[in-house]
Amino acid sequence: MSRPAESDEALARSTRAGDKGAFDRLVERYGPRVYRMIRAQVGDPSVAEDLVQETFLNAFVALPRFGFHSSFYTWLYRIMTNTVGQHQRKSARRRELDARLDRRVEPEKAPDVLLENREAREGVWRALAALPEEYRAPVILREWEGKTYAEIAEILGCPLGTVASRIARARGLLAERLGPHE
Repeated sequence: MSRPAESDEALARSTRAGDKGAFDRLVERYGPRVYRMIRAQVGDPSVAEDLVQETFLNAFVALPRFGFHSSFYTWLYRIMTNTVGQHQRKSARRRELDARLDRRVEPEKAPDVLLENREAREGVWRALAALPEEYRAPVILREWEGKTYAEIAEILGCPLGTVASRIARARGLLAERLGPHE
């Protein structure tokens, strides 16, 4: 005889009490449904798998704040929606940056220009990676994550003025590393 399925609320409460196996059962219960919904939104199966993991990680971290005012699935759905939305905004910003780095391509120069544009993009990513973390994090949060200075200050736990100066310094260092542009 099989034992009755535990309720979502009971599993969530058990997880909060330290039972990691309870959260695994929630993942087993909702993982396939979350995957199907994310896959329908992003298309790419490997990206969908990553976003499912990120969704459940975000849920696990946020579980202590779950107030049981809605069903677990409703709460998880909101986390999934936020996770996918953040991914899509980040992807759109990266595509926008790549587009800004691309120049108009004249048909007779297409191969040379395309190579030059790819090298320029790679140069930007190398320059970002070379920045000290104290400058890299705020400029990435601002330029690619679209965060406000106040949000960045909260995330990094530093004053607003420090955020502003670090972003300005990061932009200056990037300009030095990348050289003049047309």
